[in-house]
Amino acid sequence: MKLLSRNSIAKIVVVLSTLIFCSLQAEAQKRIALVIGNGGYTSVPRLGNPVNDAGDVANVLGNLGFEVISSTDLTQREFADRLKAFGDRIGPNDEVFFFYAGHGLQAKGVNYLIPVDARLDSERDLDFETIRLDLVLRQMRSARTKIIMLDACRNNPFARTLARSMGTRSVNEKLGLAVTVASDLGTFIAYATQPGNVASDGSGRNSPFTEKLVEHMPTPGQSITDLMMVVRNEVAVATEGAQIPWEHSALASKFYFQQGRQKETSRQDLLTSEAAEAWGWIRNTTNRALLEEFIRRYGNTPFANRARTALRGLTSQPRHEKSSFISNMENVSLRPVQPSFDCKVHYKDAEVTICNNPELSILDNELSRIYTAVYGAAEGPRKSAILSDQRLWIRQRDACGVHVSCISRAYQARIAALDPDQRAISAPAAHARPSFDCATHFLPAEVAVCSDTSLAQLDVGLDAQYRRTSSWLSKARKRALVLEQRQWLATRDTCGSDKRCLTLQYQARIEQLKVWQ
Repeated sequence: MKLLSRNSIAKIVVVLSTLIFCSLQAEAQKRIALVIGNGGYTSVPRLGNPVNDAGDVANVLGNLGFEVISSTDLTQREFADRLKAFGDRIGPNDEVFFFYAGHGLQAKGVNYLIPVDARLDSERDLDFETIRLDLVLRQMRSARTKIIMLDACRNNPFARTLARSMGTRSVNEKLGLAVTVASDLGTFIAYATQPGNVASDGSGRNSPFTEKLVEHMPTPGQSITDLMMVVRNEVAVATEGAQIPWEHSALASKFYFQQGRQKETSRQDLLTSEAAEAWGWIRNTTNRALLEEFIRRYGNTPFANRARTALRGLTSQPRHEKSSFISNMENVSLRPVQPSFDCKVHYKDAEVTICNNPELSILDNELSRIYTAVYGAAEGPRKSAILSDQRLWIRQRDACGVHVSCISRAYQARIAALDPDQRAISAPAAHARPSFDCATHFLPAEVAVCSDTSLAQLDVGLDAQYRRTSSWLSKARKRALVLEQRQWLATRDTCGSDKRCLTLQYQARIEQLKVWQ
């Protein structure tokens, strides 16, 4: 028998070591997915598509080499058990994926996924009837790469029930899910629509988001970032800008569902993605200048045609002619203005009319500001008298019913009644400076702001709100915000030196910026 040489033995050892190492590495680096679709809710109407969505995503992932745990219509106990089993199988080198379709809601900034047997009548029920999204994140924490995709922003009756017990400041069925910041490196979270919005369940087999997701996930060489760009563009087109898929990434390296030759993202794809995001924020505007600027900037994208259609539908508007405050309200109110009270829990005819009318909403905010200042400065019997007068006035206002002119006159009369006290307590001795340089601004409106303390303070407050809003926006949204702000400045200037008009314009703009957040 011929003995092997030392060199031959060494080569065999190297080969065997390599094979063992590759085998161990293959075993250590798994791709695991937990896919859940909840549609068969027992206490609220069923959702038609989540079961289909989950099944189709699970099939695609299985074909892409994932070890898939797929479940539908889970109770709270079953949901927790599947999640625990999922976490038990995750190793430190794994790439893991979690997909959920069904009802979800945010309460006080926390996101909850809702099992099919949930009953949510009070805040305490959230702890026992739902699955918190941060619990999902904790189960995946040990993995190298953690991908979460949520088609769970559907407008749902659970939030409406909770809003009645917790208040709509804590829960709002029209806000969808809150932004979850990925605190662990290697995490990627995708939402079916932008923060603060709700997604469609869809009229076909799948929701708009999942339909595009399963179509493009198998594309070879497409990173998850490029995948989301394609999905975002196509969903935005399909929903006419009403739904813009969103993501938050803390990935440390590129992730591919399907390896292969990488397809480079074209400049046109980037422009279309930016246009989709921008259109989502201005799609309901009646502002001619904003639509024209959008067409100029994004004229080669599918969204420009929608802007052109919207532009043709507008009646002709004077561009530089001075007009009254009321005629300018269409330009100011690119988004509905919220009055000082919560429209979701006020149902009297007058309250509904105020909520649906921007001018009345701004008048309500102005009265609220003045009343708060006057009441806060009063003492003893004077405070009680102001409160009694306000209650009486509210009954008189409500007697107007749906008559806008009657409600408007009621607000103006109440503001006039409180205004002398307001001037007495709000005019400090020192002259306030607005956010701009009065020495270089000479338009009548600017001069009025520079010469009036309350207007100057409003201008400073607006500037601070604008900076806060702009600081966290994406590039596309910042551009839309800048365009909107420029148009607002032009509209403000039409007030000339009319201080009441200027005050209302500033109040309206501050409220609009709060909506952006």
